[in-house]
Amino acid sequence: MKLAKNLRKVKIISIKKGFILSHPIILPILSIGDKLGIWKMINLKLKLNILERGYTIAEKIASLVSLLAAGGNALDHIEMLRREKALSLFLSMDSIPAPTTLGETLRKIGEHPLYIARLSRIISKVINRVLERKGLERIKLDLDASLIESYNRETKYTYKGFRGYDPIFIIIDELRVIYAGVFREGNVPPHANNLSLLRLAYSRLPQSLRDKVWFRSDSAGYQVEVMRFLKEHGVPFCIVAEMDAAVKETLSGIKEEEWREYEAGAWIAEAVHVVGNNRKGMVGPFRLVFLRRETGEGLFGKEYKYFGGQLSRILCKPSFYSSS
Repeated sequence: MKLAKNLRKVKIISIKKGFILSHPIILPILSIGDKLGIWKMINLKLKLNILERGYTIAEKIASLVSLLAAGGNALDHIEMLRREKALSLFLSMDSIPAPTTLGETLRKIGEHPLYIARLSRIISKVINRVLERKGLERIKLDLDASLIESYNRETKYTYKGFRGYDPIFIIIDELRVIYAGVFREGNVPPHANNLSLLRLAYSRLPQSLRDKVWFRSDSAGYQVEVMRFLKEHGVPFCIVAEMDAAVKETLSGIKEEEWREYEAGAWIAEAVHVVGNNRKGMVGPFRLVFLRRETGEGLFGKEYKYFGGQLSRILCKPSFYSSS
């Protein structure tokens, strides 16, 4: 696919012959993919053992990307793009693949985890190229989950009460892109797969970028083994703490004069804290920073709500903990 070279030609044809592209956002997205070498890598690394039906695997993936960019959420919606002559010209294709062709490709990919892993590695390689070109001083890895509502027969109920899935992602904060992820059932506990996903993402980072990385997570990432991995690899982190018995005990040991004002109606204090137990081993010590917000007057005076977060270094504002 020679997307970049065809961009200007498509514009000229659309003026002379009256072709109109209903979703122009598709063109720069596909051109960026071409500039980054995504389509070439897909053709080289993702060879499916199925009849290509006149299309390369990169052309099929590009068609699916175009469908998503156009707002489609079902394979049948590709028909609206099949009527876009300008898009076919831009892609150097006689026509956009039919829904059945794309469906066959997706089923083949879904049946073999190896194909999904290859696609994931391609995405990581492309993002690494962008990170190296940008020359960032710091790269934040955000661990976050996102509920997807779905009523397929195999879906489970999520903690929100609807059926669906609960995938978890490592997001590059500076680029706002997903670096790696795990697709999970809707009823999984929030701590599931966090450590394995963190290991995967860290292993895909080139050595030149690892020294710039730090990690951030809500309380789903408050796990002994996650913090042990980060400490062993020298990765600074900021994780919202769960208010378990050990954290509450640490909080109770903070004296009133140790609280300092952070903003109107809010104060912060900190303490040294370790996590773990004698059986699995202790990890730390770390800084445990608490945020205290005034909630009003109670029977016995002012009432407060407390939030806590583990830090290996000073890397995030105390207001981050209020998201807990």
